[in-house]
Amino acid sequence: MFKTSQPSVSQHLRKLKDAGLVKENRKGQWIFYSVNPSSAQRELIQKLIAFVPSQDHALEELGKKGMRISCE
Repeated sequence: MFKTSQPSVSQHLRKLKDAGLVKENRKGQWIFYSVNPSSAQRELIQKLIAFVPSQDHALEELGKKGMRISCE
């Protein structure tokens, strides 16, 4: 979906977490990331996210291919 490797995405998320911009929630082997509500930049991050195009169509295509999708 991101046209990059899973390790690359994980490294980017780790850097965002280290900067305090996102938080993680571990469930077994899975890690779910979300905007850190106590980040001083939370409002700016949410405004930036509003400019990111919807990926609903890509998620639907993955679902049609039988791939497991989970967004929380």
